[in-house]
Amino acid sequence: MKPVSIIYRPSRLNLLVDLTIVISITAGTLLFAPFTYLHPFEKYAGVSIAFVGTWFAISYLLKRYIPFKKIKYFQAIVKLFTTAVITIAIIVVIDQVFPHYNYSAPVFIFIVITISFLQVFVQFLLFSVRFAVEYTDPGQRVAAPDYDLPKIIDEVSEHQIRKLRTTFREAKGKDAADWIAQQIHPFRGEIRLLDKKAHTKPGGNKETAAGTLILLDPLNMVRGINKMFYFANQHLQENLGILICCFETKSTRKRRILKHYPAFLSGLIYFNDFLVRRFFPKVLMGERMYYNPYRDQYRILPKTEVMGRLSYMGFDIVTTRKIEGITYVVALKIQSIDTRPPLRFYGPLIKLRRTGKNGKPIIVYKFRTMYAYSEFLQEYMYKTYDLQDGGKFTKDIRVSSWGRFMRKYFLDELPMVWNILKGEMKLVGVRPLSNQYLSLYTEEVQQLRRQYKPGLLPPFYADLPGTLEEIQQSEVNYLKKCEQEGVLLTDLKYFFKIIYTILFKHAKSA
Repeated sequence: MKPVSIIYRPSRLNLLVDLTIVISITAGTLLFAPFTYLHPFEKYAGVSIAFVGTWFAISYLLKRYIPFKKIKYFQAIVKLFTTAVITIAIIVVIDQVFPHYNYSAPVFIFIVITISFLQVFVQFLLFSVRFAVEYTDPGQRVAAPDYDLPKIIDEVSEHQIRKLRTTFREAKGKDAADWIAQQIHPFRGEIRLLDKKAHTKPGGNKETAAGTLILLDPLNMVRGINKMFYFANQHLQENLGILICCFETKSTRKRRILKHYPAFLSGLIYFNDFLVRRFFPKVLMGERMYYNPYRDQYRILPKTEVMGRLSYMGFDIVTTRKIEGITYVVALKIQSIDTRPPLRFYGPLIKLRRTGKNGKPIIVYKFRTMYAYSEFLQEYMYKTYDLQDGGKFTKDIRVSSWGRFMRKYFLDELPMVWNILKGEMKLVGVRPLSNQYLSLYTEEVQQLRRQYKPGLLPPFYADLPGTLEEIQQSEVNYLKKCEQEGVLLTDLKYFFKIIYTILFKHAKSA
């Protein structure tokens, strides 16, 4: 058995964050707490040093300072609260055993609690950066794979169709049964019905792959949706198999709750429902507590997320239909997946690879404004929705309601302030672009752009151009003025123009 070592090299980032928080909270409490004596620093100086030393000693022994990449968020929080509990216990024991020290134990207990809750928030941000999903450019078109039209294989018997109609009429109603029967091609082969636990049961192989798989239970009741779609991908025929599934969308559930309850209660009930069935299962520790064998495991699912998961698992969306409050999706298998793709963690941040000054690659962060898995729906968006002059979709279903609010007030851009502090960007400047999107610009504009740092507030917000050519010309006008009048003066002029446009012309973040 390998011996457990307590000696390790601590992460400098973890140490610095913890040191900053502990010293700031301790000093702030002694400075602003309503003590009955005039000089609390003098009285508590020695005790405070001992407290800080105790905190760091316990934290080190519990291995709180190992690098973030070697620990999970749940483990980090457990270690944090264990440190807090041990520290509080030591404070209480010393207060009882050595009362002549004459210091206030509640003051230090308050400090420990404040440190703990602030650390939870800070560690959430740090882990969000670590697990930030890397998005491809939302405007970048991904070519749809080609697939053949259904070829003739074993014909589906009329008996199977009648049996299917009977099953669905009992489970989902006549309208749903009729519509689903219409989606089944008579030459697609065997039809199989699945339940919500089909992906957890052994059995089945590609040699006996089905032509159509139909999931009877709504996806809201399925734990491990990606596993279910992977299971379906493995058990459907190549470039031919159809998966039919259903679910209640987030918007449908919201309307149903708001309509069912009185106005003065409906909002509160919906908020609680969203918190328990949507937010809680997605937070880093909440999933373990939410999914237990003793409770209903219904989850709230946006339509965009479901379609994105299907695309991620090798399916193409053929059609969707809403029947009696339930959305049905028909998806065609277009890609075989030999190994199940990793589960993607969607925190509040996304990271984007962009081109900085002199062509240097940089990583920028933004608050996530799109639903989970929406980055896999580019081709579906191009097939379904029209493009405006500026290259945006007339209706972008990938953007959440909260995301639209953040884009309206440019709140999604705030994390890029970190790039400004690092010296990679400045406040006003051309938008940092991906290499793919930058390649759409003329060579002259590309060379001009590389001479300057990109900015948080792009110059085209000052004049709101429509087409890509107009955007390029707007950036050229800005960069030429930087050459003629200097960067500082030009940025100052554009800053006030941009602020005016945002406030009075309602410009939105891209």
